[in-house]
Amino acid sequence: MNSINRDMAVSAMCAMGVSPMILEANTHGRDARDTNYGRFMNWACVRRGARIRKSVILALLGLSVMSIFCSGCGYSMDTPYRRGISTIAVPMWQRGSKVFYRDVEIRLTQALVKTIQAETPYRIVDRSKADTMLEGTLVNIDQYVLSFNPLTGNAREIELRLTVDFTWKDLRTGKILAQKKNFRATSTFIPPEPFDETMFLATEDALGRLALKIVEQMGAPW
Repeated sequence: MNSINRDMAVSAMCAMGVSPMILEANTHGRDARDTNYGRFMNWACVRRGARIRKSVILALLGLSVMSIFCSGCGYSMDTPYRRGISTIAVPMWQRGSKVFYRDVEIRLTQALVKTIQAETPYRIVDRSKADTMLEGTLVNIDQYVLSFNPLTGNAREIELRLTVDFTWKDLRTGKILAQKKNFRATSTFIPPEPFDETMFLATEDALGRLALKIVEQMGAPW
């Protein structure tokens, strides 16, 4: 057995807790316990085992320190959502008197349902079976010109801003879990022409952003 293979075998035997002297006895045809090499290999195995145990202990200590540090800094592996809540009802949201875009409240309700199902552990159910209810009103949709085309004078970039009021309530106790007024989300788009399909895509993007921001407010309090 060459030196490389022998060292590999010794490492494996050390890991299994087997004395490498047996290996020497088999390879040389004599009792390695009576040789200096056998004593050296025993000593090397002990040292190697000590180093392995030390590495394991240091790794465990590192994990413990990290766990303490993270808990002290407020980090947690626990769910960010409230315990004791399993279901939520999301009735059709209302459209304010200043909003003239057709069916936008329906699209917002659909975006909220999809986001809750994708991002939270809550199940969407009817109000009669729900622990909580999320309801709200799309108060306003505003457009702000961010830049103009210097050649035509037309708007080159527009910001779309959606504003809502919403309430998340525990139907079992009547407690208000979250409530916001004038809660906003924005999106930008470049209109090639007025009333183009790009406006629909801009509102779709803004509705998705708004739904995600609303669902983020449903997390457990710090």
